[in-house]
Amino acid sequence: MVIAFRRELLLMVTALFSSSTARKGDPELRQAYLWDIYVVVATLPAVGVGLFLKDDIDSIFDNILVTFTMLAVTGTIMVLTRFLRQKDTPVTCPRAFAIGIAQAMAILPGLSRSGSTIFAGMLMGINRETAARFSFIMSIPAIIGAAVLKLGDLLTNPPGTAEMINILAGTLAAAISGYLAIVLLMHIVRRGQLQWFGYYCFLVSGIGFSWYFLH
Repeated sequence: MVIAFRRELLLMVTALFSSSTARKGDPELRQAYLWDIYVVVATLPAVGVGLFLKDDIDSIFDNILVTFTMLAVTGTIMVLTRFLRQKDTPVTCPRAFAIGIAQAMAILPGLSRSGSTIFAGMLMGINRETAARFSFIMSIPAIIGAAVLKLGDLLTNPPGTAEMINILAGTLAAAISGYLAIVLLMHIVRRGQLQWFGYYCFLVSGIGFSWYFLH
């Protein structure tokens, strides 16, 4: 993800350490600084859910029917994107917070984080490509937070050499597949074809319900 959005992220980091005078004189730098703020605002709902509803969320993961139901919900919102008019409303703090609520809700198993946040952005009139870019960039703090927590576990209980090799290989494979997935999804977003992901979710949800009730 960092590689896929390296230009935007470099600009956002640069904006953080730039003077207010420099930002005023450079519209692109100012916009990057605003996105720094919006990402923080969008992360707040997920932080609140993680801190105060962790035990409730853990119990939800024990119910596989929730997963199949949320897959159907994901399918529905992805199909609905084709009916949303393409606009160019800018990201603002209130809109970023609303997108953050969608991200927090996506902690439910089967509910796509990227699908939910892109849909939320488009629903508020944000251009679909801008919504997709913001969706991926706003996920970086959450990913870093999860990585830090896992790193703490690794330092407490260091893995053996063979296990460490497996972890590194898995990390590399995840990085490559993640990059390719982002490139593919951005291509799909630009073409306005997110509904195909929705049909896939309907298929998986239907198979899941059939397996649960008929096996």
